[in-house]
Amino acid sequence: MDTPQKLIIKNFNEVYYIPFNDIVYVKADGNYCDIHLSNGHVIETVSYQRAEVARMIEQQAPEIWKRDFALVGRTYLINLNHVMHIHPAARKLTFIGNPFGTEKKIQVECTPPALRELITIMEKRDAERQNPMPAE
Repeated sequence: MDTPQKLIIKNFNEVYYIPFNDIVYVKADGNYCDIHLSNGHVIETVSYQRAEVARMIEQQAPEIWKRDFALVGRTYLINLNHVMHIHPAARKLTFIGNPFGTEKKIQVECTPPALRELITIMEKRDAERQNPMPAE
């Protein structure tokens, strides 16, 4: 079975078909969340919590979930492909987006422990990409 290339998410009376590569990050907002896209667009007040969106990605595309996404702290679900700079001491995480064909830096504030955890996730991911496990 082919892995879908889009997150399908129902929000109130709407259905969104969001390419996984376009998701930069998802930010928790109480019982809702906002989905930030690489083109600068934000899908606001999605009627799911951040963890529910994470489960949707994991269920719809487990390979993409494992390879490209991570929960960071209690606030963010991020697409690792968009991470540009992690600075725990300054509490900053910078993403790179591509709105309208231009590169744009998107910066959010995170706790230092969450950012240190993200560094560990990124290092592990990079090591796995450099030394892939042989297929059985």
